[in-house]
Amino acid sequence: MSERTAKQNFSAMGSTLFVYLIIASVLQMMFSILINIIYSGEDYPGWMMWIIAFVPMYCIALPICYTMMKKIPRTDLVETKSLKFSGWLKFLMISFFVMIVGNIIGLCVGGLFSLIGVNTAQTIETLTSDSSLLGSVVLALLAPAVEELIFRKWLIDRMHVYGGKVAIVTSALMFGLFHGNFTQFFYAFFLGLVWGYVYYKTGKVIYSMFMHMTINFLGGVIAPMFVMGLDLTNPLALLGDPKFLGLVIYEVALVICAIIGCVFFFLERKNISYAAEAQQLPVEEQKKTPWCNPGMILFLVSCIALFVFTMIASTLG
Repeated sequence: MSERTAKQNFSAMGSTLFVYLIIASVLQMMFSILINIIYSGEDYPGWMMWIIAFVPMYCIALPICYTMMKKIPRTDLVETKSLKFSGWLKFLMISFFVMIVGNIIGLCVGGLFSLIGVNTAQTIETLTSDSSLLGSVVLALLAPAVEELIFRKWLIDRMHVYGGKVAIVTSALMFGLFHGNFTQFFYAFFLGLVWGYVYYKTGKVIYSMFMHMTINFLGGVIAPMFVMGLDLTNPLALLGDPKFLGLVIYEVALVICAIIGCVFFFLERKNISYAAEAQQLPVEEQKKTPWCNPGMILFLVSCIALFVFTMIASTLG
């Protein structure tokens, strides 16, 4: 297959994600305006935030995205190895490691931006602070399932024919960019590399899906449960609060998992391999072809716009 055809397919994938992002963003804005009109400026329930954020994305934009994605040629993965629970656990530990590394990089970038008065914190914080059952289900179950289908299965199934490494890195970058803020970009990109490799080697999205669910459940449901209600301005009161003890245990366990993951990461590096693909791109085209096309440029521009909007919204409070 020619490089021109490859560019056309990458462009189609970029266009699909661009349409998904635009439809979801516009409808979220419209839903938000409608809810504010209904409630006449009064406070509305926390679960309503989830309705505004995710109904447009999952109930409207997602089916459109799937319809567009089906038109792009896909091929079966070359490797479909099974992954034992011990292997799955190993990659989960690696996920903890790369997530912490990504968080640290994100904090450093945020610190640099703060020097010029720009806040890079994600606006989704108000959502993760909501303790409703709907919020927990969306964050821990629905969001990971949908994101793994899109960024691992749908994209890698259509990209791997041009090279396994190209597919994994490109889909991971798209996954990170799709989050729309510096706080989440780096760890999402690194997690996308790990989960993309797991899917590429096994052909079973359920493995990465459960890893994603575990990460989201611990970070978006369990951690806020410990933090909620803590008076962080009173150190003496914290020492006698069971929630604070639970938070300390949680953080220590997370660091231990990350250390174990770091060991696995460096041990596993020598085992990384990619199958020979029938339409593998030449080395000099592996960076240019996936991104130098109209669809991917549109997707990139829309993500940059989302980054800028997030920074402005966070800075203005």
